[in-house]
Amino acid sequence: MTLKIKPFKSGLICLTLLSAVLIPGCLESKNPQVVSKSFWDAIKAQESDTAYKYSTIDSQNSIDLLDGQLHVTEVTFGKILIDGNKTTIETTIQIRKNDSEETIPLQTILITEAGLWKVDYVQTKSTFPIHNTFSEMLDNIRDFGDEFSENMKNSLEDLKQKMPEIEKNMNELSSATSEKIREAWEKHMPEIKKKVEEFGKALEEALKKMGNGSQKENPESDHHDENSITF
Repeated sequence: MTLKIKPFKSGLICLTLLSAVLIPGCLESKNPQVVSKSFWDAIKAQESDTAYKYSTIDSQNSIDLLDGQLHVTEVTFGKILIDGNKTTIETTIQIRKNDSEETIPLQTILITEAGLWKVDYVQTKSTFPIHNTFSEMLDNIRDFGDEFSENMKNSLEDLKQKMPEIEKNMNELSSATSEKIREAWEKHMPEIKKKVEEFGKALEEALKKMGNGSQKENPESDHHDENSITF
């Protein structure tokens, strides 16, 4: 049995199938602003798979806003410029770090890849403020964290290895200090003893003088007046 399709219906079926294949791609490729919004929404939600879906293959590994160091809380778009296979969209993002927020103006750059608009994050990143301050800030935070962790690890390992030597040195220092104190005591002991004896003598003399003065001021109590009468 042979299935016959009329020319009109056959053409309609082909057109329908062709539209089903091409239209989604065409619509997405003609709407870079939709791709840009989807990309930044994924960044805000920290959804890496979705962010990679809307970015170029070569720039996927450069998306540093997915590492959780800084959080994009708000994204707004401005002027759109389409020039051939490249689109530039004025973009402003709000970045939150701890309790502070910063507004970053930039440009979202999109290019066509396999007929579809994709965010080129490498080019987008290059439009961050003067001297790539924001990018450098991200890199510095990451580098500092890595360096701090590595240094702490190395320091703890070194301290652990050097503990026996440190303990030995402390014991030697304690012994040496005790010996020096003993030597100093023996050296100055005669002088100290002499000073103590001199102080004792001076104190004794002072007490004697105080006693003599008291006797001069108070006559003997057993001395009687010549005119006194004794019974």
